[in-house]
Amino acid sequence: MSLRPTKRRRVSPPDEHEIPKVSAELAGLPDESDDGGEDDVIRDVDEEDSEDSEDSEEEEKDAGDLEDDDEDEDITDDEDVVGRDEDDTAQIAKTSADATGRPPASGLSSTKSTSQARPKPLKVSLSGVNTFKMQVEDLLNNARPNYGGREAPAEDMLRKIKNVIENVSDQAPMPAEQAQKNMLKHKIVIPFSDPPPPIDAQYKLGFSKPASINVTGSYALKTATRDNDRLTLDLVVTMPTSLFTKKDYLDYRYFHKRAYYLACIAQALRSAKDLPATYEFTHTSGNNLLPIIIVKAKPETEFAKSQCDIHIMLAISENFFAMAKTLPNKCCVRTSNSTTDASATTKTSPTPFYNSTLRGDSSVTSYLKLLHGSGTKCAGYRDACLLGRVWLKQRDIAGSIGKGGFGDFEWAALVALLLQGGGAKGKPVLLSTYDGQQLFRATLVFLASKDLSRQPVVIGAVDSATIKVSGQPMVYDEARGVNILYKMTHSSYRSLQKHAQTTIRMLSGNVEGQFDATFATQIAQPLIRFDLLAEATLLEEQTKRLEQKRKNDHPSRTQHIWELLSQGLGNRVTNLNVIATERASWPIDAARSRQAPITISMGLLLDPTNATRTVERGPSAEEPQAAATFRDFWGGKAELRRFKDGSILESVVWKTTGAISLTKEIVTHILQQRLSVSCTFVGNSFDGVPGVEDVLTASAGFDNLRTAYRTLEENIRSLEGLPLSIRQFQASDPLLRSTSPTTPFTPTYSKENPASVVLQFEGSGRWPDDLQAIQMTKIAFLLRIDQLLAAAHPNLTTKLGLENTSSIPDSSNILNQSYLDIIYPFSAAFRLRIHHDRESTLLERRLADKTGTISAKDRETAALALAIYKRDFLATPIHTQAIQTLCTRHPAFLASVRLTKAWIAAHLLSPHFSPELIELLVARSFLHPYPWHPAPSSPQTGFLRTLHFLSTWDWRIEPLIVDFSGGADLKRSDVEAVQTRFEAWRRLDPGMNRVVLFAATNYAGEGTTWSEWSPGKVVAGRMTALARAAVGVVREQALQMDMAALFKSSLKDFDFVIHVAPKFRRKGKVIKGGNEKSKYKNLQLGKILPDPELVGFEAVREYFAELQRLFGDAVVLFADQGSWEVVAGLWSPHTERRKFKVCLGYSSAPVAEGVGKRTREVEQSGMDGEAHKDNEVEVVINKDAMLSEMARLGGDIVAKIEKNR
Repeated sequence: MSLRPTKRRRVSPPDEHEIPKVSAELAGLPDESDDGGEDDVIRDVDEEDSEDSEDSEEEEKDAGDLEDDDEDEDITDDEDVVGRDEDDTAQIAKTSADATGRPPASGLSSTKSTSQARPKPLKVSLSGVNTFKMQVEDLLNNARPNYGGREAPAEDMLRKIKNVIENVSDQAPMPAEQAQKNMLKHKIVIPFSDPPPPIDAQYKLGFSKPASINVTGSYALKTATRDNDRLTLDLVVTMPTSLFTKKDYLDYRYFHKRAYYLACIAQALRSAKDLPATYEFTHTSGNNLLPIIIVKAKPETEFAKSQCDIHIMLAISENFFAMAKTLPNKCCVRTSNSTTDASATTKTSPTPFYNSTLRGDSSVTSYLKLLHGSGTKCAGYRDACLLGRVWLKQRDIAGSIGKGGFGDFEWAALVALLLQGGGAKGKPVLLSTYDGQQLFRATLVFLASKDLSRQPVVIGAVDSATIKVSGQPMVYDEARGVNILYKMTHSSYRSLQKHAQTTIRMLSGNVEGQFDATFATQIAQPLIRFDLLAEATLLEEQTKRLEQKRKNDHPSRTQHIWELLSQGLGNRVTNLNVIATERASWPIDAARSRQAPITISMGLLLDPTNATRTVERGPSAEEPQAAATFRDFWGGKAELRRFKDGSILESVVWKTTGAISLTKEIVTHILQQRLSVSCTFVGNSFDGVPGVEDVLTASAGFDNLRTAYRTLEENIRSLEGLPLSIRQFQASDPLLRSTSPTTPFTPTYSKENPASVVLQFEGSGRWPDDLQAIQMTKIAFLLRIDQLLAAAHPNLTTKLGLENTSSIPDSSNILNQSYLDIIYPFSAAFRLRIHHDRESTLLERRLADKTGTISAKDRETAALALAIYKRDFLATPIHTQAIQTLCTRHPAFLASVRLTKAWIAAHLLSPHFSPELIELLVARSFLHPYPWHPAPSSPQTGFLRTLHFLSTWDWRIEPLIVDFSGGADLKRSDVEAVQTRFEAWRRLDPGMNRVVLFAATNYAGEGTTWSEWSPGKVVAGRMTALARAAVGVVREQALQMDMAALFKSSLKDFDFVIHVAPKFRRKGKVIKGGNEKSKYKNLQLGKILPDPELVGFEAVREYFAELQRLFGDAVVLFADQGSWEVVAGLWSPHTERRKFKVCLGYSSAPVAEGVGKRTREVEQSGMDGEAHKDNEVEVVINKDAMLSEMARLGGDIVAKIEKNR
């Protein structure tokens, strides 16, 4: 539906596009149109329709010249992405169509061939597209402030402020020194920029009545969003030109006069008696050339109820200073008057930042008109601005220099300018027919695909070569003479571009949760976003040294650090972000501190392929100039080395290994060598955290176990005399996947959990066709293997064992019954089981039997047996292979899994989660990393991103789908099938008593393979609550985070706690010979030899299983399987006070007061008590009796029982 008024009728704009009432009164926008195009805010209908018609014809004409590409834009991961030379409008039109699954409304297909088809929409399900669109619309409705009574006190305050400013008395021009003294008498410190006016300054400072006072900014344009439930209202005071001369654009003169003018306003406001507010100075966007006044409400006033802040800004007439004098490549600071500005800018050095700041003050009103005109001409403009604001906020990108220099205004101005031009041959990149989502996406495509630091974009006719500044990203607005990206550095622009590329890649693919990843997730959480974080504090002398290294007049102190680290780290990092703390506001009666230390924060995303490189190769010795530069950069670390290929190169050799440790060493050396700055690193340290100390350095033990596994395979394959040849020998255990939190060959390992191995023989018709006979045949095979191993390898210890004999009633004849434990003398233990594929056929045949010979109970037993068979013999071996493959692509994955398992164990949840389920949760953070990209390269980042996912995953309505194939195996139809299966489970089991967490993969699409029956709702809810609390701590403490806090769990949350005796705890065991020192490590490891009869047996684990079997209906039990220090429990809500009945399932005791009450009721009613026999007694769970029984069952295992409730 068009938002334009109909022809020949004069109507008001719809409510959602009206300017707030305050704007009509204070913004100073014209009511009648002139010849200025976008300067027209409220038009005459006849003129608007006429011009709209012309605009439409011109857009169609432009669109007719566009050419369609056959393929989507490819957004690469390279650091420098160069924009394409062909028509950008056609490309963005195509990608914008993909955003909603349909082509834009008009003007996107080429008119050179009318029969040519429009761009094909993205092939996604319509329901997914509609869901995303509805979510965006809901976001827009919630993001818009409810303009109305709440802001009325703030608007009233605006009028009062305007009245005060208009009545300030004129101040005759006076020298700067006298002006400062006069202001000090009123307890006002003039917020002069750095450098302040020289003592012998020839110009004078004065005050006259403002030329105009207008409301501007997002509130006036209705593109604002509430920030923490607060709004900011911008009031622009245009200074009279009579106070300035045409030469005041030089040498900070304008900014010094501006500062004095602002101080006069501050003095007048504070003197006003009817303004319930406080006043502070701050810098606009961290630009010390542009001080402003912040008006804050006093508590318990009407103004305070509006939850609004007012910013008073200054401006000057647009055409007062000649635009030709303030182009980005011009020099407007002829000498350096500041003692702190050591850059010593000369006449020939361009001052692009200074010039753009001056032009920005001259263009405030012009930009207000531009943005409002864009909202009038393009119906989706305001929505695009709102979406952009939310997108930037979630990534902590803002207009302040310290946060990137690209904020809400820059986004709105960029969209408005791209509606006018920026494309090939000056054509618009965006069309006014786009809706808000298309404008948002197309703007992101523009940011992602263009390298604006190498190829500036000019909106206008000027040649970009005449205004280009080296290394400065540029979108130049010729009409106003402003580079809207002037506050950005090369580093902040690269960061913005990376974010845009990640979002576009995500929106262009079949990524689940696109809306949350784009708009709802707070991405700017340093510990979750980066692999490595560092902090450095710069003192005054170090700050001066950085200022000396600046290549232009940009005030950022981080650019040089970014350049040094980028040069030193090279391709070891995929993204590098360096930010500095911003100085806060200060009282109007105090001077701003100029010598406060500055904190620099550095965030690095590592490339796992290159981050472990220990040798940095430099230029050849035959290149003296390049070699000298290399040696100068690296200092004493550089040396000349001969390599195996015969080359002699300058090089640097690092002593440490590992991606994290090596990167720390390089960063420390660069900062100390080049800047004499020391830094500290945040996170990636779990020293002293119980159960986590060895998680990050446990690779040696797992490598040794895998070596033992390969030895076992060779030993078994080499056996002679086996009835059948071996078809497959597969690992099927967390120990062999290197994901177990318990490290092999350590005193805490001690072989209680032998590594599972699955053996499959070649097919043969001699196998029996009966399930029970197959189990007996397996036992015979294992006995034969035992005999052959004993003969071939006498040093091995073997033991045949039975299992599943009573775990499932009436199933001992159909489940696997046997295994063979194989123990090597160097303490490696394996548990071998035999897989026969005929079992699944027989179980499926039993399930499919329709003759009536199979009872419902037997059918249910067969279904459960089939599920166990598929889990143990099919899914788990494939899962092990998938995890091993994933490890080669993401080296940080294994340690991330071990950290996550340690976290789950620390909170006593490990008995309820299968190892495979936890591994899938972590794998999702690596295989589906959005909204972060790329995948984690440090264990800490992988662990924290997994916690973030757990804190936001609504497992009640969302399945977990992990695709290890990268889309090769799991097609869209497969995803829909998984979703259908999940919805069927929720309909079948609405109470989630059987399946709570639904986790599917490309090789196990059932979704219940590792989560059927466990965890339950209580455990899953506690997992979510703990994850949310952990993420909250990470967000609040940020760089001051103590990782140990995440692994601490209070036992007070449980109803009772059983403390295990120290000698039965895994970490408290003293294994014979385990603590003896040996000269050789392998001999010491060999002494860790428990009784072979106890391999696979752990007393506390068996005790826990017994408690589950006996009391599982009345108690939810918790424990840490890594230490077995305590067993905690929560009484089930079903055991609360209730009427007595036979076979409650737990020990109960009558409630005495219930008996008396019921007896009195019977006596008073005169009824026969026998008729109410079943209702006379109420019972509660007998906690003391059950705890006593638990203590009796545990015997010496139980040290004490602590009852909390």
